[in-house]
Amino acid sequence: NVADAWVTNGAARARVTRVVRARGRPCCICGDTIDYALQWPNPRSFSVQHLISRNARPDLIFDVLNCDAAHLDCNQSQGKEPIITERATSRRW
Repeated sequence: NVADAWVTNGAARARVTRVVRARGRPCCICGDTIDYALQWPNPRSFSVQHLISRNARPDLIFDVLNCDAAHLDCNQSQGKEPIITERATSRRW
């Protein structure tokens, strides 16, 4: 199960979380600043958002280039809808 891989692989999830947190970016969903000092389960705390959903591309679950920062409540309200559906290319193939 795709979702289980994100939950059960703690070491890989922790690595992705560290990298995404270190970027210090604003929420990729609403654009507001994230207070990285807030802790879960505060709705405005930091969470990892998969840009292309875990279900659509399970091979990208632990790819830091497919992950960005989001508020916990923004992430939860986004549900399984992807932020992006495909990556743009420099030209039409």
